[in-house]
Amino acid sequence: EIPVRIAECFAIMVAIITQDEVGTAVTLIRDGFDEDLVEAFPGATKAKWGWSIALRAFEGLFGLLLTCLLIMQSTTVLDLLLNFLAMEFVSKLDDVVFVLAREGFLGFWGCVVQKEA
Repeated sequence: EIPVRIAECFAIMVAIITQDEVGTAVTLIRDGFDEDLVEAFPGATKAKWGWSIALRAFEGLFGLLLTCLLIMQSTTVLDLLLNFLAMEFVSKLDDVVFVLAREGFLGFWGCVVQKEA
């Protein structure tokens, strides 16, 4: 089981490094609430801004927790890699969808997201 433990340590380190939601939330907290957001988004408030950051950080931490649980439950290196790759793939899907929408590849819904971004 030594190869499995080594692969677990490596996968957990990669999962932490590639987790960008928590880092983004920390950066947003550091930068603080910008009053220009209210001009760009008329419904923006400091409370909504705080909730969005809290939910983003929660999403990142929850995804990281699930990834670690799946990694630690794997019995073979192949199972570990498949679980890890599946979680990384799912965690990156939202980023890809927003990029596609911003570039206008998603038709009507892409236009709606593009206007909001």
